[in-house]
Formats: sequence, C-alpha cells, structure tokens
Amino acid sequence: MGTMLRTADAAGLVKTTVIPLLLMFLINLFVIVKKLQLSPLKFLRHDLAKSKHTKARRLPAWSFLGRFRLRVLFQNMPNYAVLIFGVILSELMLCFGFGIVDSLENYGERAPEMVFAEYQYMLMGYKDEDGNVIVTDEESAERFSCTNLLYPKEKSSMREGMGSGGDEGVTVYGISDGSAYVDLASDISEGHVYISSAFGNKFYIKNGDVITLHEEYENKSYEFTVDGIVDYEGGIAVFMDNESFNKTFDKKDEEFSGYFSRNEITDIDAQDIATVITAEDISKVTTQLMHSVGEFMNIFKYAMIVLAAALIYLLAKIIIERNEHSISMVKILGFKNGEIGSLYIVPTAIVVTFFTVISLGIGYFMMIWIFHQFLMQMDGYFAFYMRPVSMVLSVVYLLLGYAFVSVIDFIRIKKIPMDVALKNAD
Repeated sequence: MGTMLRTADAAGLVKTTVIPLLLMFLINLFVIVKKLQLSPLKFLRHDLAKSKHTKARRLPAWSFLGRFRLRVLFQNMPNYAVLIFGVILSELMLCFGFGIVDSLENYGERAPEMVFAEYQYMLMGYKDEDGNVIVTDEESAERFSCTNLLYPKEKSSMREGMGSGGDEGVTVYGISDGSAYVDLASDISEGHVYISSAFGNKFYIKNGDVITLHEEYENKSYEFTVDGIVDYEGGIAVFMDNESFNKTFDKKDEEFSGYFSRNEITDIDAQDIATVITAEDISKVTTQLMHSVGEFMNIFKYAMIVLAAALIYLLAKIIIERNEHSISMVKILGFKNGEIGSLYIVPTAIVVTFFTVISLGIGYFMMIWIFHQFLMQMDGYFAFYMRPVSMVLSVVYLLLGYAFVSVIDFIRIKKIPMDVALKNAD
C-alpha cells in the first residue's frame, strides 16, 4: 500500500511540477534563440518582429478614432488571441468554482426525489431466524427484490471516446406488479428492462439499446433490452418485473430483498434489517460534502477572479508596451490622456467583454463534458448544474476584474513620456 502511494505521489509530482517546468524552459529557450537571431540595431529600435511589415489593411470609412481603434486591434491580433484564450480559461475555472457548489446544492435539494419511498428497508434475508417469511402489517409496505451486477465501462468508453474507470456497479430491482413506487409498463416482457435516468445519462443509453451486465465473481452475464427510462437520479439501476427477476436470477417465487414504505415499519425485528435508506440520509451526505467542499470552492472562486485579473493585466500590459512609441507620438500631436486611453483601452474592453460572454457558453458546456469524464472514473452519477445567477456572476466578476485592470492601464498610459517617440525614431 505504501509503495502504491509513493508511486502515485511521484506521478503527481511529475505531472504537476516537472512537466510544466520543462515546458516553460523549452518555450523560453525557443523564444530566446529566435530573438537572438535579430540584429543589434533592431534591439536598439525595440523592433523585435522578425517578419517584414505588411501592407496596411484598408479600413472602412469610419471616424478617425474608430479607424484608429480598429488599427490598434489589427496590429495586436496575436496578443488579443492569447488574451481571448486567457478569458476562456478564466471563465472555465469560474464555471467550475460556481458549478461544483451549485451541483451539490441542487443534488441536496432534489434528495427527497431520489428515493423510491420515504423508507426503503433492506433485509438480512426474506426469512427470520425461525424460518418464517418476514411480513409486516404496514399497509403502505411493498416488497421488492434486488441484486448487484456490473456494467463494463470499456464498451461505453469505446463508443463515446471516453476514459475507462473499471466496471460500474448496477443495482437490479425486481418490482411488484402495479407498484405504487416504481412505474413500469404492465406488459414488459422477459429480457426487457427499464433503467434509471442516471444510468441512461451517464452512459448515453436510450430506448432500444441492449445492455450487458455480469456477475462480479462468476463468469456469467445477462443481456437486456432497454424499454424505458425511470426518472431516478439516485443511482445506477435497472428495473424489471418481479416474475422476470426470479426467472433470470433463479430465485424462488416467495423470495424478496426488502420493503418500500411510506411510513416507518415497526413490526420487523431490528436484527432482520440490514439497512434503512431515507431521503434524510442522502441529504446528510450532501450536507457533509457541502461543508467539506463548499467553503473551499468559495475561496477558489475568489482566487480565480484574482488570477483572471492578473492574466488580463499581463496581456493588456504587453499591448500597452508594444504601442509605447505610438502613444508617445499621439501625445506629441496634442491628444489628451483620456483620448489616448480610449484609443487603446476601448478595443481591449470590447474584446474582453464580447469574449467573456461567449466564453460563458464555452466554459459551461466544457464543464459538462469535463464533469462527465470525471464521473466516468467513479461509481454513481449526478449532473453538473449552474444556477442562472451564478452564470451572471461569473461574467460580472470577470468584467469587474478587467475594470480594475483598465484603471491600472490608464495610469501606465499617463506615465509614458513624449520623448519615447523621439528616442525610437529611425
């Protein structure tokens, strides 16, 4: 066990530290080698572009300021491309921070819907220690049977292009005819089953598909045709009528695994009950997760706002530095600091605002895919969810971060002296 942990730690160190440092070294080495091929005169002129200057683009007949801003945008396309990537990455991280908390809260709110009945009793066996079939006088109690099988993730992974995390545990239920708790078709035939919506959503299974389940410790498998979906997000489950269940798994007609009930059952000995599942139990698990993960995610959200603002600041700083000569020249021509700021900050603001809104959609759908990939390595399923207010806040926070950056950029523009244009003149 200790050897496995040490191996995992070493692999994590390589992936999170060694590889990023190596990539940073190689990229910096490549850039420095390329730049050192330039002549000393180009360094003195701050002209570090190796390619020849291209012919100026034709611009629409807009106002002078509008054409100037457009020219700034065209001249800094590579920097804006990196800026757009940074905005998308930042929004993805914000979607992650908001979405994890929202998903857990949504799961907790829906917990009462994720049980078949208010009480689900799993028995040690269908007979007590005296050999009598366990019965109850509770009117709402309904018998059910269940067993556990495995679903091979490899088949689903190959079909959907996803990673594999081993076999998924599946609970197979035998449901009584006319059940008050699980709604199945009355004419369902042998070999045909219903599956939970969690099962269908996780593995993209739909009506008419054939699924293969197998025993964990025996070389025995079962094929079933999916006839419908039961709206149940509480687990990976398969449902069939009780008669088919007994035939499929060679059970006696009087055998069963437990009771569904709307009320608490008090006339069954505690020693005959293996476990009791209620909506409150699921809520407790969700509350525990919220306490352990929720606070961390809140800190993570604010950290991502700072990181996003820092990233945008660095990229916007590069754009200002590359245009120091032009900014100094327009100062000589008599433009005020406010006018110059509007020329260089407004194009960046438009790009950041537009792609922040666009990246919300990109980040949201990427998080759905990433979250699904993550769950494929685990048992169980719950959907990624973001509240509308969280979507709005993820955009607003990013724009507030850029507003702060814009103030710093304007201060930088004010500090650029007029003699820069004269010093760098050819």
